[in-house]
Amino acid sequence: MHAFSKSSCSDLWDQFHILRFNAGICLFFMSICFFLTEIPVMTEDRHNNIAMSVLIQYWSLGTANFLFFEAFATFRAITQGIIGGKTWSYIPLGYGAPLLDIGITLYMRGKDYGTDPRAFVGWENDTKMLFFYSMLPTILVTNNLQLTQFPPLEL
Repeated sequence: MHAFSKSSCSDLWDQFHILRFNAGICLFFMSICFFLTEIPVMTEDRHNNIAMSVLIQYWSLGTANFLFFEAFATFRAITQGIIGGKTWSYIPLGYGAPLLDIGITLYMRGKDYGTDPRAFVGWENDTKMLFFYSMLPTILVTNNLQLTQFPPLEL
């Protein structure tokens, strides 16, 4: 709903709305993939399981990337006054960086990939940790940027 309202309104096309729009698109497709994994055919066949695992990993990392880019753009807008001009460099990175993580995961833990009964990355914890380690810098940097934007209140 959020993504549809952003795409239909002509006044909301500054950098922050475009980044949030792309995060909404990634989140929407990630939700669809999670719903599709509830179908038994998707989890019983190993190839379908791998395909759903790749899609879930791609869309969730894409969502995390766009939220990170939005926090970074907000930080730059507050501290340096830079409001636009970097949008078209954030979008290819937001959609391209998850492919690097998927490639590393398949290279390092390809035998375990697609063995999870819920069609998540893999059954073994080492395979899941590759996914979570790739999200860890995004989470840490985003939280640190938010702390600099909104310092804690002193009582």
